[in-house]
Amino acid sequence: MHKYQNLLSPIEVGGVMLKSRLTAQPSTPHFIQGAEPFPTEKWITLLVNRAKNGAAAVTVSHMENGVKQNCDVDDYGTHFSTMDMSSTSAHNYICQLVDGLRYYGAFAMTNVDGGLKLEEAELEEIIDKLEADGGAMPMPGPAPAGMKMPSIREMMARMPAERRADNLLRTGAVNVLTKDQIRRYIDAAVEGSKLFTKLGFDYFAIHHAYRNNLGAMFLSPLTNRRKDEYGGSVDNRCRFVLELFEALRGVYGKDFPMEIIVSGEEKNGITIADTCRFTQLAEGLIDVIQIRHGEQDPQHPIGYSSTRENPSPCIDMAAAVKADIASRGGKMKVCATAGLLDPDYCEAVIRDNKCDMISTARLFICEDDLATKLIEERGDDVRPCVRCNKCHVPNSSEKYRSYCTVNPVIGIEDKLDRLVKPVTKLKKVGVVGGGPAGLQAALTAAQRGHTVTLFEKNDVLGGQLIHANYASFKWPMQDWVNWMERQLTKNGVEILKNTEADRKLLEGYGFDELIVAIGPEFIKANIPGADGANVDIAFNAFGKAGELPEKIVVIGGSEIGVDTGMYLAENGHEVTVMSRQRGLASDANRPHYLSMVQAKWRSIPTFHECCGVKEYVSIDEGSVNYIDREGNEQKLEADLVLMASGAKPRPAAMKEFYGIAKNTQYIGDCFKVQNMHFAVQHGFAAASQI
Repeated sequence: MHKYQNLLSPIEVGGVMLKSRLTAQPSTPHFIQGAEPFPTEKWITLLVNRAKNGAAAVTVSHMENGVKQNCDVDDYGTHFSTMDMSSTSAHNYICQLVDGLRYYGAFAMTNVDGGLKLEEAELEEIIDKLEADGGAMPMPGPAPAGMKMPSIREMMARMPAERRADNLLRTGAVNVLTKDQIRRYIDAAVEGSKLFTKLGFDYFAIHHAYRNNLGAMFLSPLTNRRKDEYGGSVDNRCRFVLELFEALRGVYGKDFPMEIIVSGEEKNGITIADTCRFTQLAEGLIDVIQIRHGEQDPQHPIGYSSTRENPSPCIDMAAAVKADIASRGGKMKVCATAGLLDPDYCEAVIRDNKCDMISTARLFICEDDLATKLIEERGDDVRPCVRCNKCHVPNSSEKYRSYCTVNPVIGIEDKLDRLVKPVTKLKKVGVVGGGPAGLQAALTAAQRGHTVTLFEKNDVLGGQLIHANYASFKWPMQDWVNWMERQLTKNGVEILKNTEADRKLLEGYGFDELIVAIGPEFIKANIPGADGANVDIAFNAFGKAGELPEKIVVIGGSEIGVDTGMYLAENGHEVTVMSRQRGLASDANRPHYLSMVQAKWRSIPTFHECCGVKEYVSIDEGSVNYIDREGNEQKLEADLVLMASGAKPRPAAMKEFYGIAKNTQYIGDCFKVQNMHFAVQHGFAAASQI
């Protein structure tokens, strides 16, 4: 029996057969392209590769009428690669995208939304009703502490006139729409769907999760406060969505595959019993129910919010719904989502009847040869996702870049043939340093056929990722490092640990090419007392929790400072992390990431925050003295002070390696301190030129 017998087996959905149980979620990185209101070759290649890599159906999202692309670098929350469906100039390129999906045997899926047309008088009437009902723009999740929400009228005034009606429906309009407006919304959705089918879309996956659109708000008792037949009981709250699917079925018949995406359960809102009742009411109308979390961020689990043993927050919900459908002989399929990135785990949950299908996004992003590896039963060779969620949108200076931290080809697939130099002669390659840059360089060079030797001065690989071996919440990073070591061994790389490479040692090997990835120099903040015996670099604490004193202060509230603090606090220390910023981990990815990191550190009782530090005065034996945001001098007790205050390149150390080989390349943080993505892509690029 094939190792992935269940995952790769075909499944009937509606009146069609999907080639496998694996589908690609609606996921569009914010900055995969610019302001073009049509799919560029870059976006087409990104999505078509998901079909090429085994997806039986691929969701194409963010296609709307009258949209004007937003490319404000500071507005990461609203920018997406959005197609303007009202412009015929987009249609040809969308057809090319659909044709690409078909080429690899995948169905083209998309969402169907209403786009209700409202006269100005109707808009004003709805706004008046909403203002009388409370007046604040609701959010799909809890508002950040201290954040004052704008009124409905204030929010509408900021929006382009042509988008006001659509955006108004994403507010509490669910409670004030008339029955006539509901009917018109459904009619508009059905009419709008016809354009998608003309362009070749042959599968609808309609998004009604997280309370962030009209259908989702009808379903949830947290947003639906209607007193008529569209509110109150479960059956009434389901009525709008059922009427929408009934109308679509009236046009497309019983054989057109239709899926609904829902929050299976909400805190104090939708229950599993509600969702099971919905599937009973929707039997015959809906072919697949995709179960998601009740909130957006936990739907994208990271190492701080999941474990190897329990990687997904939605599997138990999916299993409960599937069991209920089976108990009454229903035919609706259940699709599981969220954190399903390990092929062996995906196979197991289908085999164990917890779901019928798997929908994923990050798995297709982090592994660009998924189909081949699954068919060849090489799940161990599938590149692990580190769950950083930077494929969605990064922060800081990286805001205009969408990428994968561990897959160096994401974002450049459309031009790889021009970037990668063909191998004309096999060479002997030396790589100095076993951090992310060096690991990727060694692997890429070996996969290109070269003979590679990797030198690492420590007894483990990973470089700055050494904390992944000790911090429980960094298990995805640890999996990646372990995967890298296995891949290096499989590809014949000679790995020399506990070996600090110097000029004399390297000259004895006679390398044709040398890649230097020796990492950065860590620096301490310029604070009086920073050179004391009670002050160290944060990275030096990992693996030594049992040897360190009780009260520890970490200076530097970056993500590594927070990770250090959490690691030590989990191991019994009283830890305070200090920062000049208003909050900790300001360098961390915000969408679908930071909130879960915050929840993690706030769950540890011995972890403390000290933000808004105006000035660090001194570090004494036993304390850190500082001035708080109000200008008052304060003192924190500290048996040990750890610095998470940055790093710098090592130009002098780099020069020592020049001239050993005919060609020398310098990569990673020793060359320019950035992030893991930069290191991995730099390593890939260097080796791709050999």
